[in-house]
Amino acid sequence: MTWRELQTLTETLLIGDHTLVKDPLKRLALLDYAFHEVANKAMTMRLLTENVDEHIIRQAKAGFFIREAVLPENDDEILDIDKGLSFAVARFIASFVSKDPNNIAKHKQEAMNIIVGYNAKVVSFLETEIQNTGEAYDTNITRPSIDY
Repeated sequence: MTWRELQTLTETLLIGDHTLVKDPLKRLALLDYAFHEVANKAMTMRLLTENVDEHIIRQAKAGFFIREAVLPENDDEILDIDKGLSFAVARFIASFVSKDPNNIAKHKQEAMNIIVGYNAKVVSFLETEIQNTGEAYDTNITRPSIDY
């Protein structure tokens, strides 16, 4: 998903509520915040790294870390997050902007539902890899994109 597509999705989620700020720097700040929320809760394959010199958010398993997502430089850039998790990012941004407490709760719950579903797919994928190869999945090789 591109940054433009995510902005359009978020604007659509906010119809009838507060509108998304117009200032591009404020939008990027919201995106950065949402990226952190997702990276702290999801088993994101795209952000896995062994490189401790990167901006690390948290430790994962087996000596791996979850790094910070890189913010897009333009609207047509693909987001630095697993595609299936980009919908959770949009929901978190909507929750940050919404003025209605019910909508805030709804957006946060939807984001968490997306993350839980995504995490289940990652676990299933890794278990299948272990069964097929008899070995743990090597995250240094091509990382799969697990989409909804």
